[in-house]
Amino acid sequence: MWTQILAFVLIATFLPFCLIAKQDETQKTDLQHEIVVTASRIETPTKEIATSVTVITKQELEQTKKTFAIEALQEVLGLTILQSGAVGSSASVMLRGANSEHTLVMIDGVEVNDPITPSRTYDFSHIRVEGIERIEILRGPQSTLYGSDAMAGVINIITQKGQGKPRFQLSSLGGSYGTFSGTAGLTGSIEKLHYSFWASSLTSQGFSAANAALEGNSEADGYKNLSLSFRTGYKASDNIDLDISARFIDTHSDIDNYGSAFGDDPNNIQKYDSLYLKGLIRGLFLKNRWEQKWTLSYIHSNRETDNPTDEQHMFDAVRLDWTGRTTFFCTNPTP
Repeated sequence: MWTQILAFVLIATFLPFCLIAKQDETQKTDLQHEIVVTASRIETPTKEIATSVTVITKQELEQTKKTFAIEALQEVLGLTILQSGAVGSSASVMLRGANSEHTLVMIDGVEVNDPITPSRTYDFSHIRVEGIERIEILRGPQSTLYGSDAMAGVINIITQKGQGKPRFQLSSLGGSYGTFSGTAGLTGSIEKLHYSFWASSLTSQGFSAANAALEGNSEADGYKNLSLSFRTGYKASDNIDLDISARFIDTHSDIDNYGSAFGDDPNNIQKYDSLYLKGLIRGLFLKNRWEQKWTLSYIHSNRETDNPTDEQHMFDAVRLDWTGRTTFFCTNPTP
């Protein structure tokens, strides 16, 4: 009997505290809102945004073991991916059925749509997930904020900002078609300085984009990708922040002439490299009531196609070289 009385007293004593703790935990959960910056150009909770938006976080990319950003985008509703062959082949993204040139692509808020393509689209086939903090997909017309390139929506890739003690990451993976990938990264912060450095490499023997069941289409389309990225920043004062980010991609792709018989061409090679640089100065003035940003970016893209003649393609000779450069400067005051 005394045991039952003691149990009753303990329950009556600690149960209210357990209920309060549970209630506090529920309230804290209810007050947590996801923040996006693409929808209105400023940090805004998703519950205050009328436009349909999807966020792919770094944790989701790590849990699903994605290698390329295009793989993560394939799982987003309302978004269609068109890729012409194996890994490394040209990939286009279409939002809500619109053409790919109607989707604006940005890295850290800077437009990266390629000027060397006829319709200023962005080729997603080469961008790796390393160094990406989150991907925000904004569906629907956004021309008011971003111009005619955003008639179908916006995809904003936000890079990782280092925090806390230095953390070194090293990983590798292998798979079918002779695929091997290695990645190394270093992130962290020291007092007023934060940094994030990433390097990755991928090679794959691939498979033929041409119909392998037809004669002359036995050659696999190989692919190589070297990607380097970094982001570093410094808090110069209580109201001034400096931020610099860069991303370099160098690829080598074997491509085919066409999909029918003898469409394979071992001499048809495409090389692509791109360099992205961005500098940002952010100031908070008037007791944090006024935000001012100065952004300077430079984007360089080069695509080179070399297809000399061979025994099976004596008249198929192509030599193409495209180079595109974009320089962007913006000052953005926000009250």
